[in-house]
Amino acid sequence: MKNNNWVLWLWLIGLGSIAFMSFTLWQNYLYATSLGKEYQGLFGDMFGASNALFTGLSFVGVIIAIRLQSQELKLQRKELELTRNEMELTRDEFVIQNSTMKLQQFENTFFQMLSLFHENTQQISSNNKAHPYSGKGIFKLLFDMVSLSLEKTLKDRFYREESCDIYDDFEYVREAKINEVSKWQYLKIFKLHFSIYEDDLNPYFTTLYNILKLIDKAEVVDKQYYVSIINSQFTRLEKLTVFYFTISNNIDNDFRKLVENFNLLDGIRESMVINKEIYEAYKPNLNNKLLLL
Repeated sequence: MKNNNWVLWLWLIGLGSIAFMSFTLWQNYLYATSLGKEYQGLFGDMFGASNALFTGLSFVGVIIAIRLQSQELKLQRKELELTRNEMELTRDEFVIQNSTMKLQQFENTFFQMLSLFHENTQQISSNNKAHPYSGKGIFKLLFDMVSLSLEKTLKDRFYREESCDIYDDFEYVREAKINEVSKWQYLKIFKLHFSIYEDDLNPYFTTLYNILKLIDKAEVVDKQYYVSIINSQFTRLEKLTVFYFTISNNIDNDFRKLVENFNLLDGIRESMVINKEIYEAYKPNLNNKLLLL
């Protein structure tokens, strides 16, 4: 508002100066023409003194013109600044829209893959009369077989080493013997029985790996939120199967690195695992704690 008032005053001063100069010249002209020829030369000499006034007024006009140009430049700078701010706002809006679109695309893909993962798991089945299973029942059957095999291995070793004739003697040392089982001994038994059902289990772990890889590469802020969705849908035996499968791989295995980095098995306890040595084989990133749904 102040700038507009200042410009208005400049225009008024300029127009007033022009009007004053025009009026003065016109009055001088009328006065000069009313004089005789013998006095007109004298008047011309006297009128030269007023040139200083007109020169001053001309200088004022130049100052006014410069001031007006300065005001126009300021207005142009403000317009450029507003244009730049609008462009920045437009750019920010574009970035937000682009991020929103990427998030929507990721979530659509994630939930589609998760749905496919569950559908494929539910379709797992076997008509084997000796050991039938369907869906997540495969995990129970797997651990039943592993437990029976481990039990037999420990008993055979106990009777062979102790030369015991009484079968029930093993029950007194069973827990101690289980605590002595090394990671490699247990994983050898686990892998043996895993291979029996690998036609059903390999697609399960391949899909799980692809979902984790999708989360890892996604440009989303809270990746742990999506990992927690997977974790929350694990059954106890399903989580244990993922646990033993993970530690059965080398530490540089891509699947194992993703599981441990995202701490996919957050919530698994030592009491759920066969012994402490095997439990400590899992090296999760403890900085990544899951949001339990």
